[in-house]
Amino acid sequence: MKIYDGNGVEESYSIEELKEFIKFTPNTSNANILSNNLLSTSLAASDWEVYSTGAFNFQSDIWIGGGWRGKAFYNPVDTLITPKGTAKDFKIECYYDKDGGAGDTAKIIEFPGGWTGTIHVSAWSNLPRGYKYRFHFVNTSKDKSKLYLDNVSVLYD
Repeated sequence: MKIYDGNGVEESYSIEELKEFIKFTPNTSNANILSNNLLSTSLAASDWEVYSTGAFNFQSDIWIGGGWRGKAFYNPVDTLITPKGTAKDFKIECYYDKDGGAGDTAKIIEFPGGWTGTIHVSAWSNLPRGYKYRFHFVNTSKDKSKLYLDNVSVLYD
């Protein structure tokens, strides 16, 4: 896994820090995590707004929340990502919201494939607070075959 700042510079984190930002719960669905408060953030799921996509797939890329540039999420703290079957390589590009579209890049996280279950990404909680952000999922698998996700949930203010 690689994490980049808004300028494309790879950020270095200790194993302990990465464990705080990214947590993996094998064989667990988003719904189970939310209903049983198994989040990687210290606050309860009920403390946040939750946007859930439901199942979807994409070949090249997709914006979370639909539309031309997806939905803008104020102060996101966690995302729960559950692939259908085994995950393939992908990355999440996080952008500042600007005039209803994507502005400057805030952070990019690259995920290797080969896992099942749900991954928590709370790395968004260290983004500057008081802003809206948009999430762009990009297929980085070598074969560029479709990626299938059971659900993506975004927790935000």
